Amino acid sequence: MVLSTNKFIGLSDTGKVNVITGLFNPSVVNGKKKFRVNIGYDVKPTEDEQLEFNKESVLAEVVKLGGDLVTSFESK
Repeated sequence: MVLSTNKFIGLSDTGKVNVITGLFNPSVVNGKKKFRVNIGYDVKPTEDEQLEFNKESVLAEVVKLGGDLVTSFESK
């Protein structure tokens, strides 16, 4: 996950909103992996005994770590 903080004029009427944006590596998010120790990110099991990236959990952790600094959250 890559995070960057900047002022994005197009996301607000006033243009004075600080926004944190994030991008996930597509090879991690879209792929299934076999189980191995120290995989390096949050995963959940699938029905065919593979592992897939647990996007919901990672996003929930970001919101939790942000605490009161997070006023809204959107995911696409």
